[in-house]
Amino acid sequence: PCFIINPDSTGLLVWNWILLAIIVYVMTFMMYTTAFKYVNRTLEMIENLMDILFIIDLFVNFFVPYYDEDEEYLNVT
Repeated sequence: PCFIINPDSTGLLVWNWILLAIIVYVMTFMMYTTAFKYVNRTLEMIENLMDILFIIDLFVNFFVPYYDEDEEYLNVT
């Protein structure tokens, strides 16, 4: 099918690194803003964008095959 994403593709690698950076942001700054009740309109917009990216990632992962025991990814044809 045309919607299957190769698990070794550069685009998927870049996507995963972007999500890793977002997760690091969430682990650090979200605790700070929650603890000190820091409210900023720009940060709220960024956090909403991050939520949208996490939802998109959920759907992206539906189209990435996994590797089997022989280190070959499952090809759906």
